[in-house]
Amino acid sequence: MTQVLRHAIFSAALCTEATATFMFLFFWNGPMITNPYTLLLKAYPHFCYKLGFIPKAKMTYDAPQTWTSQEIPLPQHTWSIQIIAVWNTAARIHLNNSNPTWLQSLSLEVPEVTWQCCNVSNDPISNPMRSGTLPGFNKFSRLPSDKGQTRRRPDTHMEDPTPLPCLSNPNLQLKVTDWKAWAYTDGSCHIKDGNQVIGAGVFHPSTNSIHLVDPNGAGITNSIPRAELAGIAAAINYNYSYIATDSLSSLHQIRKQLMYPEKHRHHLQGDVLKMISTLINNSPNKIHFYKVKAHAGIAGNECADAVANHQADLADKDQADTGIPCAGPNGNPFSNITWLALKRPERQATHDYPAANLKYLSNLHDNLKSHMHSRHKLGYANSETAYYTYYKNLLPIMDRNVSTAFWTRKNVSFQMKRTIFQYRTGTLYNQKHAVRFK
Repeated sequence: MTQVLRHAIFSAALCTEATATFMFLFFWNGPMITNPYTLLLKAYPHFCYKLGFIPKAKMTYDAPQTWTSQEIPLPQHTWSIQIIAVWNTAARIHLNNSNPTWLQSLSLEVPEVTWQCCNVSNDPISNPMRSGTLPGFNKFSRLPSDKGQTRRRPDTHMEDPTPLPCLSNPNLQLKVTDWKAWAYTDGSCHIKDGNQVIGAGVFHPSTNSIHLVDPNGAGITNSIPRAELAGIAAAINYNYSYIATDSLSSLHQIRKQLMYPEKHRHHLQGDVLKMISTLINNSPNKIHFYKVKAHAGIAGNECADAVANHQADLADKDQADTGIPCAGPNGNPFSNITWLALKRPERQATHDYPAANLKYLSNLHDNLKSHMHSRHKLGYANSETAYYTYYKNLLPIMDRNVSTAFWTRKNVSFQMKRTIFQYRTGTLYNQKHAVRFK
């Protein structure tokens, strides 16, 4: 019952047309008066009208149940039925204009009902429970007066309104004098005809300028980050000083490229980031970046999003005003990276294996160390020292799979074990310790 009454109240409150719902609900005079649906009746008396109720003494069963020609005694009714009308002002006006005596006629047709309402007025009724200030809203009394923003009626006299301050807090200041001075950028990425397409756009509200940008992504670079960065690069190229974007990730990547460019040597969108960094460093004006919320009703951002979607859906990419160069062959930005290889011995070419003289190393750790010359493993170490001699003498007699096997070898002297232990723990007194502790 509570859900049905709630739906009827919301329908009457939200509908602009005449809406009325007549409901027959159970009515308890005892402790069940605190039923949740009765709380709604008290909370919304301007929508809910109690027309009357049917007493329990006047209620009878339509057809008593019988079994083998014997009437089954049924219990007496312990509750009454209340007649409630849930309507808005338009419904009451329409009903009164159609039949002014509808309530009197209804009382004559249904004499069992105890009517509590004699007539229904057309005047709109405000909710008396909502007329006062609710707790927690007293803070709004400290706000400046809004009399200057209200419309003055010709037949009423109002005192001169107090001038409104430009800002509610004098400590707050606007970032720019006009939001139309910003250039809004956005990128788009979606599926079209089974293929992933991207596009970018720039919109400047002050001059009503629209720029279509082709990110020229392919392969692994055909993604939304490239579209967002392409829009920012195009805005800087058009000499816009105030640029707003909804991509916080792009702003972080640009900041990292400017401060730590060595960390982006193998970045997937490194070509666009280098382009943005070069444009910022060569720009005669200071560039300001701003983060705005996406799909929050911001006019400039919504227009830039529409421009980006239009560019992504274009079949002819040559219609774009600005194009970003492709990252590499088939969109691969790592095609020009040189990889280490090992020279193979000369062999004849076959149908399955061409005569390739280079074998690329799969990694730079295990494979590289295994193919290096044994002398190169020492680097600049001096092989004439006694420690290196002890190490070379241990190799034939120790188990290389177990690094501590020399402890159990009988042919390893105690002095050699002590030297190795001191060397591993860093307590061997060598030339470095002599310089450090002199």
